[in-house]
Amino acid sequence: MKVAKIGVLFIVSAILFLCSCSSNQHDSLNNLGTKYNIENNKTKFGVYLYDSVETLSNDGKESKLNEIPVISENNIKSYNWKTHEIILSNIEKRDIDFQNQLDGGCKTVGGKPNGRFAVLVNGVKKYEGVFPAAAEMSFQAEGETVMRDTAEGVKIELFGMDRKVDPRTQKDIYDVLKSLGKLSE
Repeated sequence: MKVAKIGVLFIVSAILFLCSCSSNQHDSLNNLGTKYNIENNKTKFGVYLYDSVETLSNDGKESKLNEIPVISENNIKSYNWKTHEIILSNIEKRDIDFQNQLDGGCKTVGGKPNGRFAVLVNGVKKYEGVFPAAAEMSFQAEGETVMRDTAEGVKIELFGMDRKVDPRTQKDIYDVLKSLGKLSE
């Protein structure tokens, strides 16, 4: 009888432990569509950096988005919908050399190699992406959305083709960029 009680107590404890662990460990992609109270949602289109390279910390909590966008409608000169290149108004045309590509990251916005960003429209997260890994660190995973430096801004590319839907081509992203007069096609 005493052994049965201990067994039941052990099973209940194990179930409670597993439930508490799984509720803390969630993939940050599960919160797509979540409305963020960033800058009181005044930014219609914004690219935000995560506060750390990992979207999940060691304790299972999601990294936070920085409150100030690194790209917003205020510094976008144009957004090419076909190539997803963003020409920025505060960038002088420059050469992107081979060493820049080897170093990884995205110097234009301060993105670190393997760091992460999120694209928000009216405060709602539409998709996430990564900055290129340094050549000596690793290769990008198939299907990642990657932001790279260009001569006049940045380009958001889809690495590999294992995604069925391109997250960059969502209608509400197109609509907000068009309403802001930033689209070039």
